[in-house]
Amino acid sequence: MPAPSALRRLCLPLLPLLALAAHADTLQLANGDRLQGRLVAREAGSLRWESPILGVVTVRESQATVLPDSPTLPPQANTAVATAPAAPAGPAAKPRSKTTIESGLSLQSGRSDRADINLRFESTYEHRRNTFRTQAKYLYSKADGAVTTDRTEAAFRWRRELDHRWFGQTNTSYLSAKVKGIDHNFEQNIGLGYRLIKTERTQASLGAGLTGQYRQIADVDTGHGLFGEVFQDFAIKLTPRLDFGEDFALLYSPSSRGIRIRPDGTVQVIDDTVANYKHTLKAFLRGKLTETLSLALRYEYEFDNTYVSDSEKADQRITTTLGYTF
Repeated sequence: MPAPSALRRLCLPLLPLLALAAHADTLQLANGDRLQGRLVAREAGSLRWESPILGVVTVRESQATVLPDSPTLPPQANTAVATAPAAPAGPAAKPRSKTTIESGLSLQSGRSDRADINLRFESTYEHRRNTFRTQAKYLYSKADGAVTTDRTEAAFRWRRELDHRWFGQTNTSYLSAKVKGIDHNFEQNIGLGYRLIKTERTQASLGAGLTGQYRQIADVDTGHGLFGEVFQDFAIKLTPRLDFGEDFALLYSPSSRGIRIRPDGTVQVIDDTVANYKHTLKAFLRGKLTETLSLALRYEYEFDNTYVSDSEKADQRITTTLGYTF
């Protein structure tokens, strides 16, 4: 019979194996064999399994299943057996916003004295299926002591994507053109549009809708009007630093307007029917000077048939502005 000290030396190497067996799980292989032990780690689709008899072995995860046999697993085993955390879901699309402030100033003296001020503001905000755009501008010109332009405009447009191509929109706009006799002009549009082109570099849309108008001319309330409207817009990134954009809108009302503006700015009330329509075209070419500074060349044309003089019906301008984007 071996001495107690010899017995202890014989049993000591077996203690880790006995402890492991006391807290053992079972690894069932695809061929039906089972191995007692514990899961060490999951790595690249493989299981590292520690067996009291075979030591640490590596088995493909698709060829084996871990069967927990003991409800009280040691902390190491709990951590190892836990299913690998699922890959985090891709981040939700973050709202995108961009604001641009543009200004242009021209002063001339000599044969004639002239001053031109051109201030513009535009902000866009995109969130999920919604795009909000706010625009405002102020134009002022004075030549030889006489004011030739005093115009304030503002607009807010909301577009909501209905699917990949179709969208609905509302557009609220305001105009005050004192020199042309328009004290206040409010318009509210609601329409449906279709994206002809939608890529990372190019977008083109076409749509139609109804527009309600309230116009006050030279302190005379001209009431309300209802127009059918067709709109179109196009934008393209010619190069990483050069953008081109264009917007067109045509409004037509079946009801005539009986109050018109004379060339001197006074009101003329006439009984003849006057076709009530107008159209606008806006285009720009904008180049980046730096990541925040840009230079824009703009062309704007507006035709309103409710003016008496042909020279007053059309209003067009070409401007250049320096912009700051953030």
